[in-house]
Amino acid sequence: MRSLRSTIIWNTTSQKPENMSKQIPQPPKSLFLGNVAEIDPERSLDSFVHLADKYGPVYRLDVLGKSIVVLSSQELVDEACDSKHFEKFVGASQIHLRPLTGDGLFTADNDAPVRVVGKS
Repeated sequence: MRSLRSTIIWNTTSQKPENMSKQIPQPPKSLFLGNVAEIDPERSLDSFVHLADKYGPVYRLDVLGKSIVVLSSQELVDEACDSKHFEKFVGASQIHLRPLTGDGLFTADNDAPVRVVGKS
């Protein structure tokens, strides 16, 4: 049995990309429970390893109405967590705080010098 070095799971119910070029594989699901039956509560890690072997390193599960995506390789987890792929959103409340606090963790824009230095 191959070991599962890292797994990252995130909720994807908020938005699904319309231009997804390839569908994420998913086991067949039941009407009300989704894919809950795919996970053995006594051996949950083995269940995720089995699903990765069957559907590949990226697969989708529906658990009680919540759609989640599972990444089951260290390389994919590293790529998904790489901050170079994300941009920070500074909301109106943070913008109003900027005159008082200056550019900081929560108030600086992505291209602010303090943010650029922190990314290197």
